[in-house]
Amino acid sequence: MARIAFVPFPRLGHLYASFKLARQLSSCGHEIWYLGIEDFKEPVCRQEFKFRPIFSDSIPKGFLARQAFSSTEPFEAILSAAQGDGERSDLLPEFAKVFGGIRPGLAVVDLLLGKAALLSKRCGIATVLLNTQFYDPWEDVRKAADYAALRDIPELVLCPLELDFPRSQLRDNCHYVE
Repeated sequence: MARIAFVPFPRLGHLYASFKLARQLSSCGHEIWYLGIEDFKEPVCRQEFKFRPIFSDSIPKGFLARQAFSSTEPFEAILSAAQGDGERSDLLPEFAKVFGGIRPGLAVVDLLLGKAALLSKRCGIATVLLNTQFYDPWEDVRKAADYAALRDIPELVLCPLELDFPRSQLRDNCHYVE
């Protein structure tokens, strides 16, 4: 069976939404890992999944609680903390190190972590986007250009098609799961 690594957006709602799918995959015999900030370790381990911290040197436990009072988006704050004075391209070695230690056959990356999905692909890992909310970045004029590079990555939407908002165009590689 496959080793699957989930990479959730750094908000607990995104993490918890992924657990049902992870349990279903685990019940089919797949080995489930979660890659995330230290704040995610406890809820992931309570679900009896394996956990590997990412950016643990620059993002200690309690980061999300401190971030809750900031106007900066959580992932941008994480990128800032993880990069220090470096460039965004400096993140690839950290992802490569963590992915290399686990060697997943598939990375399930939150839709809001487009940069992480691209890094996963650059590490040679099959990648799927996980949409935990009613959001289509390809229709969001503010984000469409950023997401153009992700158009070929399959997307799993965690709801039945009947419950999603109408989309102007349903992508061929967009799949609804319950």
